[in-house]
Amino acid sequence: MRRNERAIEQYTNDLLKRQYEAVMKAYRKYSRSQKDLTEDIDNLFDSFDDTDYIVSVIAVESSAMDFGAKGRIKKTKLAQFGISFDLQHPLAVEYLQTDRPLILSKISETTKKQVKPFLLEAVKTGESPQALAKKLSDEFLFSEERALMIATHEVGTAYEAGNIIPMLDAKARGLKSEKAWLTVGDEKVTPTHTQNQDDGWLDVEETFSGTGDKEAPASDNPRCRCTMLYRIND
Repeated sequence: MRRNERAIEQYTNDLLKRQYEAVMKAYRKYSRSQKDLTEDIDNLFDSFDDTDYIVSVIAVESSAMDFGAKGRIKKTKLAQFGISFDLQHPLAVEYLQTDRPLILSKISETTKKQVKPFLLEAVKTGESPQALAKKLSDEFLFSEERALMIATHEVGTAYEAGNIIPMLDAKARGLKSEKAWLTVGDEKVTPTHTQNQDDGWLDVEETFSGTGDKEAPASDNPRCRCTMLYRIND
């Protein structure tokens, strides 16, 4: 799993660095004027092409999904019911063909929304490039920490998606397939995630009440550390 995270982290770091350089170059161009940068910032980020990055993320997520599914089959002893998994599974193909596993990979649009107010304020006040660079770094907009967050979220989401697919297959075969939400249990856990955990054991297709998700990691927090428990309740 860590190898998969490092692969995505490497691609993300490279893209964030290129974005950072482009933003600072644009700022130096406008820093001595009072020109409205709104449209220019939009055009700046629209010029980034995430295609190669997205392809690499999907490749790594395929591996993480496969690992999660096979691990769940072994742990829950689902092979005795004739359940197996490969990436030709319809749910796996559907997952990897949608935007769902790539929520955080759309970093050009996400970063644009975060950077724009900093850049506009810097131009307005005549702030130095060094001061702006420090603010951007302090906000983790282009940092290694953010790259790691994206990597762990993407890999974790694919892993949990792989976990749940064999359990859905088990339910389709008439087995009582259930799931439960598990938090880390420390002071950083948010109330909505605690509420998910308090839901206890649910049918594998039910939605957790706290965040409205069907499996971890939660959609309301990209730093979610939660995981899932599964069982066949016979």
